Amino acid sequence: MTLSTTDEEADAAHSAAEQQPLLSPKWPEAEKWTAPHGFIWIEIAIFANVFLYGFDGTITAATYAIISSDFDAANIASWLTTSYLVTSTAFQPLYGRFSDIFGRRACFFVSTITFALGCLGCGIAANITLLNIMRALTGFGGGGLMTMATIVNSDMIPFRQRGMYQALQNGMFGFGAICGASFGGSIADTIGWRWCFLLQVPISIVALVLGWLVIVNPPRGVDLSGGWKVVWERIDFAGALLLVTGLSIQLVGLSLGGNDLPWSNGWVVSSLVGSFALLGAFLLVEAMTTAIPIIPPKMLKGRLPVAVQIANVCTGLAAYAVSIRPRVGTFTMLTSDSISLCYPCSSKWC
Repeated sequence: MTLSTTDEEADAAHSAAEQQPLLSPKWPEAEKWTAPHGFIWIEIAIFANVFLYGFDGTITAATYAIISSDFDAANIASWLTTSYLVTSTAFQPLYGRFSDIFGRRACFFVSTITFALGCLGCGIAANITLLNIMRALTGFGGGGLMTMATIVNSDMIPFRQRGMYQALQNGMFGFGAICGASFGGSIADTIGWRWCFLLQVPISIVALVLGWLVIVNPPRGVDLSGGWKVVWERIDFAGALLLVTGLSIQLVGLSLGGNDLPWSNGWVVSSLVGSFALLGAFLLVEAMTTAIPIIPPKMLKGRLPVAVQIANVCTGLAAYAVSIRPRVGTFTMLTSDSISLCYPCSSKWC
């Protein structure tokens, strides 16, 4: 009887341990909380990245027409935005879980360095194809800029005070977006559109240096000291691959459909169907994996989590539609031989 009770207690303790977060649950209490050492410099580092996240998104839209005209590639210039969104959307969910496992510093450095390299590549690109590839690299890093800023702040700031700093972070994002939209055209007209990307590199370097000096890793709940075998067993590589591939194929299909290819085209239909199949397989893997899941299924249970995700999708859809579509339409009107054939405008435009 004693052995049975002991076994049950051990099983219960093991089950409870599996439900614990990967990071130490020693969150700072609001009443006793004081800013950690170097707090201001940490905020400057992450806010610099947040500024770039907003700045880069709108400055590309503001210079879309000029870049397309410079390379004489209006038909494939839409991939300036699409390539960025594909990699940013596909890899953004991985930053949160990988930062739990490998640490905040590593993921902060990866996102900042790849973003800076992507911007540098865009500034020196010799053709539209290389520019689109560099935009994809920029998106890989850009997907982690805002994510890592939110995560780093969540590690330091207690829950009751986090809203104020989140508001400041969102304000910095809005400021960056306004600067990109306001000054993008002016920069392109005066010193050239390449500087719209090159000017972001020094800011990334400042964020990287400050982050190297002041950002620290919180205690982790995952021991990876056993080598690559332990890493392979604990990290959900299959789920990560399915998620990235499924989202990438889906976004490519949505980008091609109605633009380069009709919606009934076999490539478009197969990409969309294949993406849903891969994402379905991803959900199945997440429910059955013995590793640390990328997105635990329990996070999507209940009305509130589902409602929040639906709201996020609608907000993102509206934001990018408003910021990208008017500029694309305007560029089409200005460069087409016949306005009436390329854009269904009202009488005041025609």
